[in-house]
Amino acid sequence: MNDTHEQTVAWTGTDGVRRKFVFEPDEAGEYWRVEYEQLGVTWRQVGREPVEDVAIDTGGGETATESAVSFYRGP
Repeated sequence: MNDTHEQTVAWTGTDGVRRKFVFEPDEAGEYWRVEYEQLGVTWRQVGREPVEDVAIDTGGGETATESAVSFYRGP
């Protein structure tokens, strides 16, 4: 992915816990997928792994790979 912006996907599980994946760029142009759980008003990191490529499918028939994607579908 050529975009150097952080990408975030967040959701609330059926257990009521708020979680998010953050795809963070590093200095080498690679990305890390960092997983967080929300505890009150703070986020706790619960996992991390390097990823080779980031593509976000928004369900609209296109995959975003070059620009920031932001949308919210909720109540």
